[in-house]
Amino acid sequence: MYLVKPPHWRKGAFPRLPLPLPLPRRRAATPMRMLCAGGGMGGENGGVVKVPELKREKSMGWLNSEKADLLEEAMKKSLVHDLVDHNRESANQVVPWFLENMPEDYFNQLSKEVWYGHLRALNALFEMKESPDLLLKSPCDNFVTFIKSHNYTGLVDEMITELPKRKSPTHARLFTSVDCVLAINVFGYGEQKLAREEDIEERYLASMLTFLQNSGGPPEEHAHLFTEDAMRKYMSMCPSSYLNLCSPQRFIKQRIQYERVQGNELVDVKVSRNYLWHSRKDEDEKYTLLSIATHNHSPRVTLENFASYMASANLDIEFLYMDRILDTHESGHVDVLSILLKDPPNMHDKEWEEIRSDLERIKWVDTAALEAFNYSRTQATGLTLQQAEILSALCHMLHGQLNSGTMDITLDKMLTSVYGHYLAIAIDICSLFERRFHPTQGLTKQEEDLEYERISGRVSMVVEETMRTTLDKMLTVVKDARKTNLYVPQRKGLGISVNPANLSTPKHVAGLPYGVLFMHGRRSNLFHVRFREHSRGGMRVATPNSPQEYTLRSLNHYEEAYGLAATQHAKNKDIAEGGSKAVLLVRTHDYDDIKAMQTHQRVKQGANKNEEEQKILEEAKTARDGLIFRSVRMAADSLLDLIIPDPELEKYIKRTPEAPEQEFVYLGPDEQITPTHINWITDQAKLRHLPYATAFMSSKPLSGINHKEYGVTSEGVCIFLDVALRNMGKDPTERPFTLKITGGTSGDVAGNAIKILNRDYGENAKIVGIVDHKGCCEDPSGLDLTELMRLVNNELSLEHFDESGHKHTPTQPNQSNPKPKPKPTPKPTETNRTNRTEQTPLKHHRRHHDG
Repeated sequence: MYLVKPPHWRKGAFPRLPLPLPLPRRRAATPMRMLCAGGGMGGENGGVVKVPELKREKSMGWLNSEKADLLEEAMKKSLVHDLVDHNRESANQVVPWFLENMPEDYFNQLSKEVWYGHLRALNALFEMKESPDLLLKSPCDNFVTFIKSHNYTGLVDEMITELPKRKSPTHARLFTSVDCVLAINVFGYGEQKLAREEDIEERYLASMLTFLQNSGGPPEEHAHLFTEDAMRKYMSMCPSSYLNLCSPQRFIKQRIQYERVQGNELVDVKVSRNYLWHSRKDEDEKYTLLSIATHNHSPRVTLENFASYMASANLDIEFLYMDRILDTHESGHVDVLSILLKDPPNMHDKEWEEIRSDLERIKWVDTAALEAFNYSRTQATGLTLQQAEILSALCHMLHGQLNSGTMDITLDKMLTSVYGHYLAIAIDICSLFERRFHPTQGLTKQEEDLEYERISGRVSMVVEETMRTTLDKMLTVVKDARKTNLYVPQRKGLGISVNPANLSTPKHVAGLPYGVLFMHGRRSNLFHVRFREHSRGGMRVATPNSPQEYTLRSLNHYEEAYGLAATQHAKNKDIAEGGSKAVLLVRTHDYDDIKAMQTHQRVKQGANKNEEEQKILEEAKTARDGLIFRSVRMAADSLLDLIIPDPELEKYIKRTPEAPEQEFVYLGPDEQITPTHINWITDQAKLRHLPYATAFMSSKPLSGINHKEYGVTSEGVCIFLDVALRNMGKDPTERPFTLKITGGTSGDVAGNAIKILNRDYGENAKIVGIVDHKGCCEDPSGLDLTELMRLVNNELSLEHFDESGHKHTPTQPNQSNPKPKPKPTPKPTETNRTNRTEQTPLKHHRRHHDG
């Protein structure tokens, strides 16, 4: 769409102003600096010429100094008069056009101070014959305004990517002029002011009660939300700017949506077709209004996701309003959005239903899937969002198996190669997965085999061996998958029950696992491996600190889960439950890159470096912890989708004959799983009616034995150590011994182990080396146990080790280093070695790692 400017906007150059008399030449009263046009020419100072100080002459020919001053004053007034006249001339054209073409909601939603500032900027651009494309920032930096010369598909997406990275907007107002000449989009930062009690009583509540009385009341099933007390409480959590300008119809709709999403992380989208927009002159145009509510999500990410999706779907955004409403139930917030879209030609209800479903899912979809979706929509035949999610899941699942432990191909390269060069085959593979597991329109076994053979034939024609192997492996996994939660409404992640043989390699000496479950979500993936029908094992979170480390962990993701599950299975040989392990890999490293950039920007602006660094670290930790918690919820909830024997849920899950009718999975806490995570997982299992919900997650803080508080794992490790030393003829209570520990003072197992070693053996336990994710400490004579205990008790990692108080010195080569005589410690009796769970519990010292 081309810019249609008001008359005179596209005329020639700025006209010269006639000067009635030449101005008298004034000499500079102070030294001046003049920049030469050449930049690097004109003198020794890089193009800067110094003009010597000159004194002003008292008279100039026929004019004495008094007359010269009077003439100069007259010239100033003449110029001011001409400029005012010129401004008036441009304003006479800009103002009527502005008032006529900016929609009514623009003036209702924004204060006069704000829109008057926009008008002044437009008038200045009109005078300069410049296209109205600019970015405005408010003096207090709480508003950013984009003024663009016209609206077009993808404009909102472009503007959101240009927003300052340092923080996320909390509210937004996006408008398009009636004649489509201008787009004015305002993004607000900081918390919006909540409505005052007197305003609620006198204005908002009274008007809503009157409207409900005149309109016949709210929907019957939601009547309890619109009693006087209920509305008063809800309005107290709304910003005044939202209540000031919210129509009664919009208030009722979004109040119902708020109720649905608060406290449960859902996204609710309502589609209103054939919306009558009074601001448009063309009555033939059709519009669709989307009303959206999303719980506890970053507003910036919300806007990015929705705007990116609209651009890929070729949907023009006419206006967008976003406000934040508090959620006291979860100490969080609900963002409510109203988005008006121009209907594309020949858009049917089925397509709008797909858009609604996609927007409710997009919060949990990984960025890699969104990129695949956005790219494919530029092609003749593109992926649906659901297919893009399937493709992304397959690439993340098979990354390690296809690379055989090398780093020749990254995840990004693998995914982009598939959809960038073999999009048609990728669509066929994803479509087969969809059709195999459709709950009502699934394929028969014969149809599956025929479709598999057809796609396999296409794959065999791929010339590049790496990509042929990749596509063939994806197709095999799809063909052998046992069940999925793909069609479960409001799922948080994509869960797949995988045939273990598809991931097996000769180095898996423990044999084929009983079952493998894979979960794929936004910025996170989980493998759960178990070796028996009834199995228990810990769930750990891995958060690599760099792109290289993330790639390495991704390559070995399944290997890590398999190895840990096999070890747990060996440990569980004498109990009914087999061994299992869940490893959740979360991509957090790029959070640090963003925070580092923010620190640089703030310090550059004059902020104190140390204070800013500390503030940024706190913000980064909060963001990282929030991402980890969201990833844990995604993985656990998707896991529940696959194991809950609920007839209502099974309407959406089609299992193959190889899949067991009921799966028995039991979890326990491992690295970076906190009591908050444990409680949420247990509560969610109860809420979703898992038959063994209480036993689903062990180490619950308020029931059973808390593994971390009592140091259960560490107690077991130390008992094994004690038995091993005694079998070697060494009594650890009588003789010193050396050991090294993998896992630092802020780790759950290692931290508790240091406490137990100190409690039972004192200085006999010589820790000569210890390593964690922050660093390592070594001393052949033994590290200072007092200093290690200080780190453990203060929940500090090894990077805080204080060498100044370290009493041991490293052993020099060829130099004797007699072992110091240990302090006598009471020899533990057989009773207190085997019944340590009856002792006073070790204080819980660390709930999770920093990174």
